Amino acid sequence: MKTFKVNSIHEEKNATHNVTISNQTVLDNVKEMFGDKALAVVKLAVELGQNFYSIDKYCQYVAVTRYGNPEGLSMTLSTFHGNVDNALDEHLRLTGKDWPKADVDKYSRLAHEIINDKDLRPATIEVVPLFL
Repeated sequence: MKTFKVNSIHEEKNATHNVTISNQTVLDNVKEMFGDKALAVVKLAVELGQNFYSIDKYCQYVAVTRYGNPEGLSMTLSTFHGNVDNALDEHLRLTGKDWPKADVDKYSRLAHEIINDKDLRPATIEVVPLFL
């Protein structure tokens, strides 16, 4: 079973958002999720100072990876507890945040794919504090 490291977990009534704001932890998760090629692309974008974001799915999570200067890297792994209504609520919340429609639609589509995937292999989350 895959394990992803996060810095904090935010529970809401409709979703759980596992957040990572440590650059190295985000890079470790990207490598675990998508492999060395994706890791190289993320590292290059960071080196060049290119702001970016990606919306993907992995195991039971919709993964949003972002880089912004000076904020650095972040990753949010969100799950909707297998409930389509929860995914719809998140869709409405993101629409209210002025996300581009195409991104909201992709996020919602991925959430629905995860909810409907009967062969899903779940991953676990390990909380890693920012400061020890």
